[in-house]
Amino acid sequence: MPPARPDPRGYVPLACHSWYSFLWGTDPIASLCEAVAGWKGSALALTDINGVYGALTFWEEARAAGLAPLVGADARPASGPGAVLLAAGVRGYRRLCRILTELHHGAAHLDRLLKEDREGLWTLVSDPALLEDLARETGPA
Repeated sequence: MPPARPDPRGYVPLACHSWYSFLWGTDPIASLCEAVAGWKGSALALTDINGVYGALTFWEEARAAGLAPLVGADARPASGPGAVLLAAGVRGYRRLCRILTELHHGAAHLDRLLKEDREGLWTLVSDPALLEDLARETGPA
């Protein structure tokens, strides 16, 4: 079931899992988009776990619902802290896919991948140490 209606004043869900996130998300993408459009929301970020499996469907459904689609992923490495990564344009989407591929091939630490290049990615982290490390190494972007 889609999340309950939040306060609509500028709220944009930035970490939303669809049924492509096994055991985490239960709703199809169309239901998520309909729910946010029903709140009079303006945008939605789809961030399934370690993948962009529903990106094309999400893009189409979000646009049809009058939402700005934000494509991303909840990147969870085998060890160390994870992050929600949102693609800002084509460059960001390419980098996001490259990072997810590395994670699927066993890359253990997301911080190393982000330090190499995070241009075009909005990076949301809950670990203050990772945030400080990334800001020190690559700037506040």
